[in-house]
Amino acid sequence: MPVIDSFVIFGPNPVPATCSFQYSLEATGEVRHLVPGSSDPNDPTSLRGLFRDAAGSGTFSAQSVTVPGGPPFSFEGAAAVAIWAEVGNERNGRFIH
Repeated sequence: MPVIDSFVIFGPNPVPATCSFQYSLEATGEVRHLVPGSSDPNDPTSLRGLFRDAAGSGTFSAQSVTVPGGPPFSFEGAAAVAIWAEVGNERNGRFIH
């Protein structure tokens, strides 16, 4: 994704930069069924959904320059271990009946 980098936040001398992110989720747990605890659509417990625990992992990279007209600077990284995540779908009754 192209972005604009500067050496001071909102400062002069903006330079083009790029960054890239890739993230994946893999469902690992049993399906959990949530049922509404209230019929009031404004109540946060008025939630119906199906959720599963998941393992998330990802990589990132970026490239810019160190000073205007200077050599490129780049870095990349990845999650060393998968982190906990949650996947599923829900509806709260406020928008969908």
